[in-house]
Amino acid sequence: MNQALLIGKWRATDDPNEVRVFRANGTTCDDGGCGTWSWTPASSVPDLPPGTAGSGQLGNELFMKVFYPGPGSQPLYYGVPTLDNTRLELVYLGAGRILDYTRVTP
Repeated sequence: MNQALLIGKWRATDDPNEVRVFRANGTTCDDGGCGTWSWTPASSVPDLPPGTAGSGQLGNELFMKVFYPGPGSQPLYYGVPTLDNTRLELVYLGAGRILDYTRVTP
């Protein structure tokens, strides 16, 4: 997965008020707060259903792990089927919800 493509500000296509920022230092912020993000192999994703696609780029299945600290917090896992200069698609593995974003240009 090309980390450089992810870095920046992204706006949800279904809600113009929802903005998510990914930074090169491994932090991410959205309207719910700030946390950390990292790429993780399929073998590290708990309860991953067989055949679940993450990001097959580079010949590896990678998933995004996002963690917002707080009492009782659990990591969130996302498949990333689309990531390019203008579009980011996240598939939340906890519910299968697809989150679609476009890059916010300065």
